[in-house]
Amino acid sequence: MLKNYLKIAIRNLWKHKTFTLTNILGLAVAFGATLLLSLTAFHELSFDQFHTHKNTIHQLYREVHRPNTIENATAFPMPLTPALKTEIPDIVHATTFTEAKKLLSGDGLPFDVTILDLTLPDKNGRQLITEMLEDNAQCPIIILTGYANIEFIIESIGQGVYDYLLKDELASSALYKSILYTIERKKNSTDLLRSEKRYSDLFNLSPQPMWLYDPKTLRFIQVNKAAIEKYGYSEAEFLAIAGFSEDLHDSPPAHTIALPQ
Repeated sequence: MLKNYLKIAIRNLWKHKTFTLTNILGLAVAFGATLLLSLTAFHELSFDQFHTHKNTIHQLYREVHRPNTIENATAFPMPLTPALKTEIPDIVHATTFTEAKKLLSGDGLPFDVTILDLTLPDKNGRQLITEMLEDNAQCPIIILTGYANIEFIIESIGQGVYDYLLKDELASSALYKSILYTIERKKNSTDLLRSEKRYSDLFNLSPQPMWLYDPKTLRFIQVNKAAIEKYGYSEAEFLAIAGFSEDLHDSPPAHTIALPQ
């Protein structure tokens, strides 16, 4: 009997092709929309779920009423944080730029990377990046934000930010790779600076007179302390000399280094 029912259903569907096609397409669109909505809801509900105390984390918003619209913002006056802690005893910790600055200040930083959100209660945007780079020069910064303006991204990288990640496009593997890359890049930069300092010290602290010069113009580029003491010229006077072969022809030989052509 079930076989007969199936035959009748197929015959009716085949007989009314337009009606059948319309229903199938409508059902497919409905299933697709349901799937997309479900994925979006899952993404929103899973946001920040990695925190240990995720149920106690909150973010403050304020409404800015303008003539034609109402805007939501997360920036607040600096005194708000201590006031909240005082008036609401349930608050055990509030994050602000001021607290981060105190935590990151000083020598011997215990952090390898700073992951920075561009919207903090007491500071945001360009000003936040500038002050973080000034106060936290020893620790590389990765920006993690939802602001996807390409010009701002290029400007931030140019200022010295190591990486710029977008929250909407972020995956755990991408964040992991970014952190490893940033740590390794910072390590290589530090090693390079140390190497340059060692070679600079070999030149500047050598007891023998040494200088760098341009082989085309024979003008001095740099002289070490021993050369200044030996010949009695200041560094500025050395750099003003037209050519060392004429002005120092009666001086004893010294170590010279010609810059590459």
